[in-house]
Amino acid sequence: MSMSRTEATSSSRAAQRRADRRGQADGEAASIEFRDLTFTYPGTTTPAVNGISFDVSASSVVALVGPSGCGKSTMLRLVAGLLDPTGGQLLIDGNDATHIRPEHRHIGWVPQSYALFDHLDVTGNISFGLRMRKVPADQRAERVREVLELCRITELAGRSVGDLSGGQRQRVAIARALATKPRLLLLDEPLAALDPQLRRTLRSELARLLRASGVTSLLVTHDQTEALAMADRVAVLQRGTLEQFGSPEQLWNTPANPFVAEFVGSATVVEGTHLGNGVVQVAPGLEVLADGQLEGVRRVQLALRNTDLIVDPDGVPFEVQSREFIGESWLATGELETGAFVTLATDATARPGDTVKIAARPGVQVTVVESE
Repeated sequence: MSMSRTEATSSSRAAQRRADRRGQADGEAASIEFRDLTFTYPGTTTPAVNGISFDVSASSVVALVGPSGCGKSTMLRLVAGLLDPTGGQLLIDGNDATHIRPEHRHIGWVPQSYALFDHLDVTGNISFGLRMRKVPADQRAERVREVLELCRITELAGRSVGDLSGGQRQRVAIARALATKPRLLLLDEPLAALDPQLRRTLRSELARLLRASGVTSLLVTHDQTEALAMADRVAVLQRGTLEQFGSPEQLWNTPANPFVAEFVGSATVVEGTHLGNGVVQVAPGLEVLADGQLEGVRRVQLALRNTDLIVDPDGVPFEVQSREFIGESWLATGELETGAFVTLATDATARPGDTVKIAARPGVQVTVVESE
């Protein structure tokens, strides 16, 4: 027997209420599953997110990293419910998020600009979401006290946000997001508005704060250093596709392809010829030991980092094209005989236009990112 329109509407609303109730466990960190997730903006034909699949376990910190336009912020909006997938599935604690309204996903959001209310003091900003939820005053005060302590900003409680530094504003924005005990915390370039020195200082503090809160956190950044320093797992995106998902160590030591090696590991990808027994010739006279099984392989692409090569009077010619001072040494970039460009640490005597001799660092094993 078919349903009437009224019965169908009632059934749909009941399903919605059940889905909403499944997303209402305040304070319990949620898991996220991306299942072949796809999203295409209206009026376009190229997906902004194209068939992405990976899992985010409860209470973990996962970073989405990649160049501008790779789909990072779109992924956040899909999780927040601001956008609906055009294909695939987004599951929160195993439940299809399509049937969980945004306001019932219990998500805390920290935008790049922090979006604090200048007419309220720090306490007023942090308690805003609690007031909107009609949390009793005594409970609001206790929760504000807890997050002020967690974020180490208790002394700022009565201050106007207009009088705060960038780092203090960031902590207040995170405290406000955590005050409502979200199940998921979404952070969109949380350090981007800070100057480089402050970013380095706050990076470890933010990592501590996310882990101490216990909330499942999804962090967007285009800075690979931030991603590797703060996340338990990192998703590397390019043009809407997932290039690799894994721990910082996995991405650094075993990049899936040249893009991951260059973007995450700051490596230079060069071609080489496998001579046998794992020995790869990068240029005539410059040989390195490759890490991996290369039996039957002839041509490879290697991820060379600036610590893999050294200046050696018995090495091969290397013409310095440019150099960059990094505090402890200079990074010199130049060209090999084959035309390949590599970078290595040198002293101050190697200047642009000079030719020095270089060799592989003794004992180093270089990562293979592609082979044929």
